[in-house]
Amino acid sequence: MRSFKTDHIHKNEKGFTLIEVLIAIAILSVLMTAIYTIVDSSVNTNDRVTKEDRERLQLEIGMMRIERDIELINSPLYYESSKAEDNKAFAKIYNASQSQSQSGSRLGGSSQQQQQQQQSSKYVMTSHIYQNKNFDNLSSGNVPIPILQNEEKGSLVFLSSANRRLIKNMKQSNLMWVRYRVVTTSTEGQEEEEKNTEAPYSLTRTIIPVDIYNTELDWEKAKEYPVIENLRDFSFEFYSPEKEKFVSSLRELNKLRNTPRLIRMNIDYVSKNGDEIQINRTIRVMWPEFDAAADLKEKYDFKK
Repeated sequence: MRSFKTDHIHKNEKGFTLIEVLIAIAILSVLMTAIYTIVDSSVNTNDRVTKEDRERLQLEIGMMRIERDIELINSPLYYESSKAEDNKAFAKIYNASQSQSQSGSRLGGSSQQQQQQQQSSKYVMTSHIYQNKNFDNLSSGNVPIPILQNEEKGSLVFLSSANRRLIKNMKQSNLMWVRYRVVTTSTEGQEEEEKNTEAPYSLTRTIIPVDIYNTELDWEKAKEYPVIENLRDFSFEFYSPEKEKFVSSLRELNKLRNTPRLIRMNIDYVSKNGDEIQINRTIRVMWPEFDAAADLKEKYDFKK
């Protein structure tokens, strides 16, 4: 029987040829290059997406902060009339009732009418007893009426009830003065490539939660911090029921200048990557509709 001699693989002293080794190295190099490219691309994509998401998240958080403050604008004129209007309505109904009940001679009637006019003037003048440049006198319930200020298109100062005490039992209420304004973004300590020259502005927020009835509000000592950065333009607009459109100044609302119902903020945002975002967001003040004239009529228009 013929026997066949076979060489076991472990007993084979033959190795890879030089060509085989070179081919293996080339294949391994291609695989390593592909793996490195995929990993590097994934890392760069993750950094870019995270950075974009962080900027967009900061923008959304800033807008939510503004919405919360404006939704809770505080003013007694949202639920009652002013002291001046209340006094005028009372004087009118008082004079009418006095003239109807007056009897006697013309001379006596004339004297009585003069007394009524003096009494009416006295009632109207009581609306000016509260002297504070941050408040527009008093409401019918003797509550100070805070003034809303809009000196520039990107600034707004108002009293809000959105304050939250950070420490228990602090001597603060839920009321605070809030100021929003547009300033040039500080680039101190930033490298030239980090500066956003296309959108160099920021919207800042400053609050005064203590001593809110002080005549002089010290905004310089209050902490100011940016709410939205990378702004190319920003403005507030206010809805005018008379003109049926948004106007750029509170002065155009006339009697409603301290009780705006709808406030729109126009945001022109440019990210550091050059992405442009335009946002027009309308904010509604969270007070129900109130008709001061109807309220006064119901209050004083009683049957004789």
